Amino acid sequence: MKILFLLNRFPGIGGIENITSLLAYEFKSELHHETMIFSVIQQESVPIPIKLINTDIPVIVAGQETPKQVIEKFQQCLACFAPDIIIFQDSYAEIEYLLDYVDAKIKLYTVEHSCPNSLLKDYIWRWKRHNFFSIGGAIRKLIFPFVYTMIWCHQRVRHRYLIKKSNKYILLSESYIGVLKNCYKLVSDKVISVPNIKNELEEVVDLDLEFKEKQVLFVGRLSKEKGLDLLIDIWSEIETRFDDYRLIIVGDGVERDTLMEYIARYELKHVSIEGFKTDVSQYYKKSSILLMTSIFEGFPLVIPEAMTYGVIPFAYNTFPSIYDVIEDKVDGFIIDSFDKVKYVDSIVNFIEMNTSSIIEMRKSASRHSDIFSKANVLKTWAKILK
Repeated sequence: MKILFLLNRFPGIGGIENITSLLAYEFKSELHHETMIFSVIQQESVPIPIKLINTDIPVIVAGQETPKQVIEKFQQCLACFAPDIIIFQDSYAEIEYLLDYVDAKIKLYTVEHSCPNSLLKDYIWRWKRHNFFSIGGAIRKLIFPFVYTMIWCHQRVRHRYLIKKSNKYILLSESYIGVLKNCYKLVSDKVISVPNIKNELEEVVDLDLEFKEKQVLFVGRLSKEKGLDLLIDIWSEIETRFDDYRLIIVGDGVERDTLMEYIARYELKHVSIEGFKTDVSQYYKKSSILLMTSIFEGFPLVIPEAMTYGVIPFAYNTFPSIYDVIEDKVDGFIIDSFDKVKYVDSIVNFIEMNTSSIIEMRKSASRHSDIFSKANVLKTWAKILK
């Protein structure tokens, strides 16, 4: 069977690019399907993953300036590769016009890589942070119902179109099916859920404390929805109380300079920005804690990957799938949305726990992460692809 992955950007440093690379590789090496990736653009200076090159998985980047040129290259790809299935990795970049050129005989599976109402949540979050005592802020306050309704209508129409167009519409969590129904009043038996697959370990990991350092980790794209200002605000409290701990930030993105400004503003001494890394395992091995302060997420693959190494995650409950990944106070901590005091207290309480309790929590985290193992998730995909 021939499977074509369609997405807006590849290669790149984001989660969608990572999971696309992983699935294309596993579909070919484990499920024995022929795979190809077609992308509209690529991120500058990010190479094609070596494992795709080594397994002869073609990557085509349109790299053109006009939709007409992209369409022509996409049609050439369809003609040459002749896929049986197209997996559309939807990132809300509006490239679904390409789907109109897909033959009806080709099965289309659309995967939504965030919570269905994430754009609405993002707008509400940004709106709340405006200074409404300024002229611009007052105007934003007045037009809020109009803009919110526009976003809602656009997203409902777009979701309805993609569900109708697809043979299967795949969400990353069972809980998101309810969000789609309650927010947009959309119900279909085409809608199913499949979690993301975590990267597998190539070595045995010892979860005892002696192999862990007083290191706190953040891994992710440096963008506004990751709540970087919230991250630094929380860390400033931790650094004040535990000056022997350090925060390591692994990732890159458009908000890197803003992040550095936050660090300078708080005069923080124990923060290091490492940039984007293709292999994060060395950081997982040494770290004790993983912090996530996202305003919204789809399915944060970084959490189960960190848990595999016994890194204890802390996250706000700003997205329903967090309850799929973490069992609160058993293998991690889920904090009420934007409750900074509770977030800080949870970290402090964990650091001050006795050694045996911490080790047991690490082991629970590692066991829980197996739900998202290659073997388990590929079984689900194998059934869908049949």
